[in-house]
Amino acid sequence: MHRYQKRILKELTFKPKQRFSTLSGKISDISSEHFNYHLGELVRLGYVSKSDRVYKLTTEGKKYVDYLDFQDRRLSVERLPKVSVLIYLQRINEDGVPEYLMSKRLKEPYYGRVGNMTGKVKFGESFFEAAERELLEETGLKADLVIRQIYHKVRKEKEGGAPIQDVVFIMFMGKNPKGKLRQPKDGEAEFFWTTLDDLSNRDDLFKDVNLSDPDERLGDELRVVESIAIEEGF
Repeated sequence: MHRYQKRILKELTFKPKQRFSTLSGKISDISSEHFNYHLGELVRLGYVSKSDRVYKLTTEGKKYVDYLDFQDRRLSVERLPKVSVLIYLQRINEDGVPEYLMSKRLKEPYYGRVGNMTGKVKFGESFFEAAERELLEETGLKADLVIRQIYHKVRKEKEGGAPIQDVVFIMFMGKNPKGKLRQPKDGEAEFFWTTLDDLSNRDDLFKDVNLSDPDERLGDELRVVESIAIEEGF
């Protein structure tokens, strides 16, 4: 979005209802014609509405400014942690041995890495809704799901320490899977069942994949875990 349009939105954020003359007077370093153009664009895009010669933010406009960093002179959109679900899905094979559903990434970043299945939480969606939807959409499976941990993962560049990944994972334990495993149509991942012993022999795991029994490790109480580290294989 153009910087002048962001400035108009900022003015309407701190004084919600303004006439053209008042609003344009606060942004005096462009011509009235150019100001009128940018204000008109905001109306056209649905971020600002006009009624009785008064301008104000629409719902879409309010949602947009909620992500603006007003401490930044450029009014940049703030980068926020991504919220995702992570599912430990367990089944018992014919030999009575627990197996876990794993995912091999077939896209960047982390191309080729293996870990538990994950998926983004959509805007307005509950964590359970996201977990159930992602599991069904990606694998065709349903399961009994319980939240066991909140895992905040931050990874930084080796040189300079700039953050390159910031994700809050809502971690679920899933049991009693129902349905037939299928591969996602988008080709972004490959899913497979495997035991913890077989996983321990792989060299393509995410570094934070834990090879201990998740039931014993996670316990019964909801825990919050934060992991901040240098990432060399992004």
